[in-house]
Amino acid sequence: MKSLKRDRIIALIIDMLIVLIGYNLLINLLNITTEERHLWHLRIKIYWKAILLGCSYLFYFWLMDVFLAGKTLGKTLLKIRVVSSEGLPLTWKTRLIRTVLKVIGILILPVAAVLFLWARSFTVQDQVLGTRAIR
Repeated sequence: MKSLKRDRIIALIIDMLIVLIGYNLLINLLNITTEERHLWHLRIKIYWKAILLGCSYLFYFWLMDVFLAGKTLGKTLLKIRVVSSEGLPLTWKTRLIRTVLKVIGILILPVAAVLFLWARSFTVQDQVLGTRAIR
């Protein structure tokens, strides 16, 4: 079980790197810089960057949940899949709810981190939906 937890952490790191690459591409395409003379311009641009990062995160996981049946690229590389409590593949509705819960997990990051490190179900979405990761 420890190796599965380690592999899930590695998969998450891979997925976050992919999200950050997509985010940086968006920032460069939209030419959003933080070189402004006025503080309020800088604040607006920082807010836009935060919104774009959140959208990149949501879009990536939504894309993976819809088109790859919930398997992110990190999970695919490490041969991890998420199943229901009965061991069945997730339905589209469960995958969609998992995506929303992932965003909520980011918003309550300290609680989500504690769940991930110490709880039996590793993530907020696993805890709420009763899903689990397997090989």
